[in-house]
Amino acid sequence: QSPESSIMDQSISEQITSLRSEIKSYGSDIVNHVSALYSQHKGTVDLKSDPRNVLKILQHDVHQLLREARESSDYNSKYMSDIAECESMASTLEQISAASKSIAHFEEMLVSSDIDAACNALHEMDEHIRAVPTENSVVGSGAVCDMLRRESKLLRSRFVSRVRRLLRDCVQVSRGRINVLKELSGILRSDDTLLTSSIPLSNIWTVLLSCGGSGCAEAVERVVTEVWTDVIAPLWREKKSISPRTVNGDNRSEMLIELSCAEISAVDVGSDTLTCGTLPPCRMKYAHLLDTLGQIMGFLYSEVFCSDERVLQHACEAFNRPPSGGGICLLPALRDTLVSIIPKTESEMELFQGAVTGPIAEFEKKVELFGLLPETEVSGEGLLSAAARDIRGKFLEARRYEVLTRARTLVLGDYHNTMLGTGDALEDDQSTAGTIGDPREMLEQSGSTFSFQALPFEPCQISLAACRLLKLVHEVMKQACSSKTPELASMLYQSARDCFEIFAACVQSKFADVIETVPRMGAVFYNDCCYIAHNATLITHAYRQDIGAVNPDLQGCVGFVDFIPRFRAMGERCLQGHVEEQKKTLLVLLGKVRVYVAEEEEADEFSGGGPLGPDMEGSNSEEAAAVLVKHMGRLKGQWQSVLQESVYNRLVGFLLEVVLRRAMRPVLEAKYISESTATDVSRVFKIIQKSRSVFSDARDDESLLTLVGSWGKFCALSDLLEFSLSEIAEWLPRRKFSSFTGNEMASLVRALFEDSARRQNILSSILEISK
Repeated sequence: QSPESSIMDQSISEQITSLRSEIKSYGSDIVNHVSALYSQHKGTVDLKSDPRNVLKILQHDVHQLLREARESSDYNSKYMSDIAECESMASTLEQISAASKSIAHFEEMLVSSDIDAACNALHEMDEHIRAVPTENSVVGSGAVCDMLRRESKLLRSRFVSRVRRLLRDCVQVSRGRINVLKELSGILRSDDTLLTSSIPLSNIWTVLLSCGGSGCAEAVERVVTEVWTDVIAPLWREKKSISPRTVNGDNRSEMLIELSCAEISAVDVGSDTLTCGTLPPCRMKYAHLLDTLGQIMGFLYSEVFCSDERVLQHACEAFNRPPSGGGICLLPALRDTLVSIIPKTESEMELFQGAVTGPIAEFEKKVELFGLLPETEVSGEGLLSAAARDIRGKFLEARRYEVLTRARTLVLGDYHNTMLGTGDALEDDQSTAGTIGDPREMLEQSGSTFSFQALPFEPCQISLAACRLLKLVHEVMKQACSSKTPELASMLYQSARDCFEIFAACVQSKFADVIETVPRMGAVFYNDCCYIAHNATLITHAYRQDIGAVNPDLQGCVGFVDFIPRFRAMGERCLQGHVEEQKKTLLVLLGKVRVYVAEEEEADEFSGGGPLGPDMEGSNSEEAAAVLVKHMGRLKGQWQSVLQESVYNRLVGFLLEVVLRRAMRPVLEAKYISESTATDVSRVFKIIQKSRSVFSDARDDESLLTLVGSWGKFCALSDLLEFSLSEIAEWLPRRKFSSFTGNEMASLVRALFEDSARRQNILSSILEISK
């Protein structure tokens, strides 16, 4: 290598070292300068001489050094990495400097009236920020770059907020009023600043769109929400049709709607967002509602959103957001409103369908033209058109829903109120409620209807719910028979059947505790089941031919007779449970009646077990027997005025039969009965005989035998325990003791009397009679 070349290499090396040192020094100054401008430590650095001014000198030095190095013979191997490092550092400093300048420029443009120029400055700032490196460099640009990015985001947010405030000044929505300024000028109310030039509304939308992010969507969402809350939603409470009035000026457009009803607010409906599920019932005619909404949509399209397709796309999303997102759901709200105002009668249905089909088609065309119809609605059949086409199906669903709702309300009402049921629910008078056990009411209604005479049903107390439900079934079946279409007749017929299902499901679940624990309510439920089963036959025969004429497919149906075994079984299970419970109670009370049947043996009890003490003798047994009779009397108060007379007599007859059989068993099985014991037992038995008062009418002994088979035997045993041998011999031929077997009679004589010739004669007579 020549001396000249060595001197040049040494000079380049020294220049590179000096340049690297200067770049690092100026880089640190730039970092401190940016930090002072955009951090909380502002003012800690002397900024009299801006270090960013030396960037051009640094770049010139780097390029000069590069030219000198290329003249060197060892350029590629010796100086390439050093020069590249210097060039990279200079470029990084230049990018940071440019970003800092663009941020400062955009910050100056924030308050400018020329929002288009401010938007261009925003894009320029974004371009410089994107060029800033993301990794740390030798001069520490990583921390500074992060600081610049945060500052740019903050400024962007401030700019978008300012533009949205400008939009709020342009579009103002209040109750029944939409006011639009086409251009902003003068003093801004939101910023309290003076505009040097006017700002068109269309430019505001353009700037919001160009800013990107969610700024435009949020602004559109605010406008749509205010229009919905203050202008559209109150229409549902207006009774008369409303024609919006539009006023157009040079720089102003205004739509006025004269609302007379109270304002609908989120507080009224208990929600922060008024959705289709929170709207009140519509009072205005549906065609007028659609016409008013069409005019409002047209005003939004042309005046508020300036016919901008991108803005209208955001508006379409805001008007048709799914319910899960808390949106407004305009089209579903109109569909639900259409369904809610469907007429109740079939005759009005045809006129209604013709009155709404045309306005719906016209409204959907307008909304599609304005770009506010979802893509799914544009490509296929509209939601409202589909609802109008299926209006008859909605009518059937609404009628069915109404019937089942009424049935459920009737069944889940107060089940404790009862009335007199005589057989036919169509003829039974609900005014008999509260006249439990009044014989005059039974006399006035007994056999008063043809159905009662043709298919007898004993009067009893039923629940008002059961009678009202059956009257509803009659009403529904009459409507089914008078309907003009087979579909309606079939739907009403099935709804009437479902009323029976609702009673069977709801009463047993909601009132289970009362029905299963209170004897009177258990009897009422049993009566209800029998009453419904009885009316199932009447309803089937009353409407079979008429409903078959409307819908031939129902001519051969079973009607309601298939419910008969189900309801009878339900009632019998319930009543049988109460009978078993009363049986256990009576046997427990009978077990407390204890007597001595032998002097040498322990005392026995009618329940058949347990040790006995001397304190259970005498008057205690009589008191226990009186308690048993009193309990039978309470049972009479629970059942006699509720159940059918024949059912009541059979039930208490069965319970009394159980008591008598269990009471007689220890006496018939005793081997020895003393005279005092026989007297005590006879006295107790005669107290138990007072339970005959539980029957619904005064019955003699012979009539009681049809209900209580052991009644004659029990009375004969009561007398036998007090008879002497002479009295037994006198009554024996008269067949007073015919209910006893020969062995039972002989066993009683042996237990009551000591062995003697007279006893042997009586035993011989008993043997002859029993042959």
